[in-house]
Amino acid sequence: MDRPLAEQIALALDDWEALAFLDELTARHRPELLRRALDLAKAVPESRLRTTRGAYFTGVVRALTRAEARRQVSSLTSRHPHA
Repeated sequence: MDRPLAEQIALALDDWEALAFLDELTARHRPELLRRALDLAKAVPESRLRTTRGAYFTGVVRALTRAEARRQVSSLTSRHPHA
């Protein structure tokens, strides 16, 4: 049986203390967005991180969410220029 996504992320980030927060993230965000954020967070060398990898992951989720929202707004306004 597969682990829930929040557990997969906690395992990958070695941050089990954040499991409750990760449960909240998985309830709010699409799994594809979270997996992309995890891939991006894991790709950064430890020496380049100014904070924990978990905190970096959270920032990536926030950035991807904002970018996705901007694309949705742009898509809506391009279809309805007088809205």
